[in-house]
Amino acid sequence: MSAWYFDWIKAIQLKARYLFGIWFAGGFILFLPISLGDKMGITNFRQTHKHWIGLATIVAFVFWFISIWGIFHNYRKRQKREAAILEKVKFLSPEEKTILAYCVDRQQQSISLEITEKSASLLSQKGLLIKGSGVHDVLYWPHTIPDFLWSHLCTFKELIFGDLENQEAKQVLKRFENKLKRLSDW
Repeated sequence: MSAWYFDWIKAIQLKARYLFGIWFAGGFILFLPISLGDKMGITNFRQTHKHWIGLATIVAFVFWFISIWGIFHNYRKRQKREAAILEKVKFLSPEEKTILAYCVDRQQQSISLEITEKSASLLSQKGLLIKGSGVHDVLYWPHTIPDFLWSHLCTFKELIFGDLENQEAKQVLKRFENKLKRLSDW
């Protein structure tokens, strides 16, 4: 195949805003009143290339619509995935809730735990924690709460603390903090 074919295929990869601009400009040129076209000096160009302008406008519109549909579809898929993850918060074990409660109570979105911490691994598998990548100390592996979950937990703290009385919650968090201190002293 020749090189011009591959150049035209690259048009599919344009962002939606560029495709919108192409089809809007093509539609503007095609449907511009003759008197305004004469003033702009594009009447002869429009008459000569009307078929190609129309074809390019239709193709740009179709590619724009497909890319907008893809953006909308990805947005809806992400919303459903986040809603499913938020639903899992209701069914966490007390140990898992303790980790999230500790982070919310200390206003820290990240926490360093052992890589073999059972509750942190379960939270990671459920999508409630993200394990850090790269090379870290086995005793201090970074875990981060995803942004959408963090804002939700900070807004609705009763999702985590709802099972515990205020004094009992403080005791549980204190025990967890002591556990973390023992690891750091080791």
